Amino acid sequence: MGSAVWIVFNDRDITLEFSRITEHRETLHTEVTVVSQATGEVGWTRLNVLASRTRADFARQLTETDPSQDWVALLEQACKALVRHLRAGQPPVPLVSAAPPEERWLVPGLIPRSEVSVLFADGGSGKSLLALALAVAGISGHALTDRWRVHDIQRALYLDWESDLATHAGRLHGLTYYREQPPERSLLYRQLHRPLTDHADELQAIVAREGIDMVVCDSLAPACGPEPEGADAAVRTMMAFRSLAPATILVLAHVSKQAAESTGKARPFGSVFVQNLARSTIEARRQESGGDDGELVLSLYHRKCNIGRLAHASAIAFGFEADGGITIREERADAARLALPEQILECLSGQKLSVSTIAEETGASASTVRSTLARLENRGKVVRLSVASGGRGKETEWGRVDTKRGSE
Repeated sequence: MGSAVWIVFNDRDITLEFSRITEHRETLHTEVTVVSQATGEVGWTRLNVLASRTRADFARQLTETDPSQDWVALLEQACKALVRHLRAGQPPVPLVSAAPPEERWLVPGLIPRSEVSVLFADGGSGKSLLALALAVAGISGHALTDRWRVHDIQRALYLDWESDLATHAGRLHGLTYYREQPPERSLLYRQLHRPLTDHADELQAIVAREGIDMVVCDSLAPACGPEPEGADAAVRTMMAFRSLAPATILVLAHVSKQAAESTGKARPFGSVFVQNLARSTIEARRQESGGDDGELVLSLYHRKCNIGRLAHASAIAFGFEADGGITIREERADAARLALPEQILECLSGQKLSVSTIAEETGASASTVRSTLARLENRGKVVRLSVASGGRGKETEWGRVDTKRGSE
């Protein structure tokens, strides 16, 4: 459940803090800390607030420390107040029509603000480097590429279950070698070893206290804890991510061995609820370097979006220079992993082509390309730019429709 609750008795200068609240069947467990303004901390324990025996045992401990208070009555009132608060939840509010806010996106069309997005790829693909680069770009106010423009953020928090501070410091050195360093304390780092749900309360406090705009969670499986593929672990963890809003949450995840070896669409490893509860998911695939060991090219495929249409495939190339700097440039996505309609649209990006040329580039038959082009034409995605008229070897050329400028 997560968030801490404070019960304050002003007339007695007593405060009870209930944190790490978890409810399961007939139990409601919480860590409770009792503080007196006069004497400081009076007691601390892990408590099942629904069990009268554990409440009575804790009241006796408190009485031994400070016999001036009626701890049985205070603890009874506080536990009842906690249960009523949790049962009540948030009151319903009117649902009225409203235009989406202008700053709806952290990365336009790909990563929505104040929501949970998942970037998933096979291990060693470069997703951690990309996530850190996005945070740096948002803080520094520069674009990674024309497609990956990160709107301004003031402060980011990197939560790391996989690596260490030195590794990310080295990546940051490369990413900022040719650019300015981020302002002091604009990029915070926290190494974690236990499941996210164990840290939910303290992380919520950090996000609020530090004014965090973006949280990177690296990565999902260790954040879930034992049995990360289970529905229970996935749902609890995804809800814990949501509790860090209004920060934008970017969760890094792996894929199964089978998905990594497949050429088709993949999904994040684990329960289907990871895909279902994320508002946007992006699959990253590492392209073959073509013999250039100093470059990492990531093709990025938008697989799910709850608040808009899917973005076209894109790619980012990271160049690892001899002087230690990292360059970033836009690349063309590997179209072989796209469905045929998407492959055709990628082929027609910025150029006009005939059916035979498209068939050669995609590996599909000419008849399949023609029928796919007809469907795309009906959807307003492509347009005939010239029509063959007489003479052998002449073919109709096709172009991609740009909704902003007409046909390309």
